[in-house]
Order: sequence, then structure tokens, then C-alpha cells
Amino acid sequence: MQPGTPLSRHTREIARTFLALFVFGACHCAHGQTEQFGVRAIPPSVPPTSESPIDSGQVNDAINQLIQRKFVRQDQITVSKYYPVLGASIAARRITFQPESQMILGVGSLSGNSVTPSNTPILIWADEIEIQGRAVITWAGDLPANEPPPRAKAPDGLTGAVFGASGSPGTDGDPGNAGFAGRNAPSILIVANRVIGGPLLIDLRGGDGGPGGRGQDGGNGGSGARGSPAVSSIFDCRSGPGRGGDAGKGGDAGPGGPGGQAGSGGDIVLITLDPAASTAIKAYLDAGERGKGGDPGQPGRAGQPGDEGFPAPPLCSPANPRRIGNTAGSGKELKDKGKPGLPGTSGRLLKVGISQETFNELITKLGQ
Repeated sequence: MQPGTPLSRHTREIARTFLALFVFGACHCAHGQTEQFGVRAIPPSVPPTSESPIDSGQVNDAINQLIQRKFVRQDQITVSKYYPVLGASIAARRITFQPESQMILGVGSLSGNSVTPSNTPILIWADEIEIQGRAVITWAGDLPANEPPPRAKAPDGLTGAVFGASGSPGTDGDPGNAGFAGRNAPSILIVANRVIGGPLLIDLRGGDGGPGGRGQDGGNGGSGARGSPAVSSIFDCRSGPGRGGDAGKGGDAGPGGPGGQAGSGGDIVLITLDPAASTAIKAYLDAGERGKGGDPGQPGRAGQPGDEGFPAPPLCSPANPRRIGNTAGSGKELKDKGKPGLPGTSGRLLKVGISQETFNELITKLGQ
């Protein structure tokens, strides 16, 4: 199909099912027990998911991207217990979900705890999808976000540089580092002639944002310098001990960092001839939780006031009272946490019923 070529009626019907299709990759699947993919437990109840209107914009580009890829389909895929999908597509003439099985999408790595969710929309294509009992399609990579590294303590104030000089104040703490954003769930496109049995629970909730980092601790105030020493002659005290320098104030505590943004839920586009598919498939498409704000740091301590200068006995005695520098206060303490992260967006469920003729045309384009 060349850009600008008029679309047939059936092709236009197909195009209306695509909101934004990306290039799909070849299927690369592995079957085995996987227990550390960061997959969340399915809630006991399914929230109501409204169907969204279909945007028919950028039709030519969407169709061109779709038909540029070729797919090799297997005859049979059986999902039992855990079935990780490492690539961007899975295709078979028949896909069977055994009871309490899970198909885990977006698995990018199986080494240790390293799991990288796929950022490419995933295609699930089958002539027939059989669901023998409660089964789940979910995604990997929703591992709890770690707290970002703390900031090093703010610089302390400097000690008075000359006799009687005051200490400089400690530096105020900066806000903590922002929390890591929650992962966005992948979007999927399901193309199936018919769907048998159920229920099939599709969990494409976004990942939770991570907590904000702890605020930076304020720097300690610098200490005042000792006063100038007394100066004595043979006959008298020319100058008594100098006053000590004032203490430097402690730096204010840094506020906690903002929480990480919630990950967005994935979209589902379901293209099928089977009206029963609408009741067999249940979806969880909510955004994740916003990350909590970080704790504030600690305020800096005040420096020490400078002592008065050394006396020069017997003629220059210490002052009474001693001329010590003024004390200073600690930095400002904060009680409130940082701001929570920004919200994510919920995914959309696009259920599309099409005619047999249009479905055949789509299958032909996929398989050519």
C-alpha cells in the first residue's frame, strides 16, 4: 500500500480499530516457572471499565505500520501456570489457557531479578482463544521502585578566619531527589476469530511511583573565632582580651523530595467476530499509585561561640564576665513530607466487532 492510496471500505473499518500502532516484533516465547517478575496479585473484584470511542486519525500510517511486518504462527500454544512472553507478539492458530494460568507480557530479561518491561505494544493473534478456567494476562516489571539515593549533607559553615570573627551559617539543605516514576503498562492488540470459555482477566495496571528521597540535612554553623589576645606592657595593660566571634547559625533542613509519578495503565484493542469475547474478558486498566513524598532532612546544628582572647597576666586579666561570642540557633526543622507524585492515566478498552469479510482481510494483511 503506497501512502495516499485510497482505502477500501473494509480497510477503513480495520483502521478504525487502531488508535496508534507501533511496529510489532517477532514472537519469542519461553515457558517455565517465573516467580520474580514483579507481577501483582489480582484484586478480588473487577472495577467497571467503560469502552472508549475509537479515534480514526492517522489511518494510513497505522495500517502501513501493521502490514509491513510478517508473522510466523504456531499451531498450538498452551498456557499453563506461568508463561512469559519475551517479545512483542505471540501468534498461534489456537491459544489455550489452562485454569489459574498466567501469561506474563513484556518480559525483557530472565537473569536474576533484572526485568525490563517491553515498551512496544504487544500483539496476541489467534484463530481461537480457549479459556478453560480463570486465567490471567498480566505484565512483568512492576517491581517496587526503590527510594532514590540520599543527598550528602549540606556544607558546614566556616570558622571565623581572624581573631573575633563570627562563624558563617551552615548551608540550607536542598530538597530530596524525586522518586522514580512507576512503569507504564504495555498496551496489547488481541485479534481472535472467537473466544471460548472464561473468564480471562487482563491486568494492565500502571506501576506505582516510588517514594521521594529524604531531604538534605542542613549544614552545621561555623564556630566563632577566639578573640584577640591581651597586650601588656611592662607598666600596664594596653588592651584586654578581645571578644570572641559569634557562632554561625545551622542550616535549615531540606524538604523531602516529591514522589514518583504513577505509571499509566495500558490500552487493550480487541478485534473479534465473537460477541461472547466482550463478556469473557475483564480488564484492570487503572493507573498506579502516586509515590509518597520523602521525609525532610535534619536541621544543622549551631556552631560554638568563640572564647575571649588569652589574657596577659599579671596586668591583663580575663574579663568578668568573660567576653564570649553570641550563641546561634539550629536550622529550621520541617515536619511535613514532600509532595506526592503526579497521577498517571488509566488505560482504555476498545472492543471492536467486525464483519467476517473485514476480519478475513485483516488476517490476510497480517499473514502476507
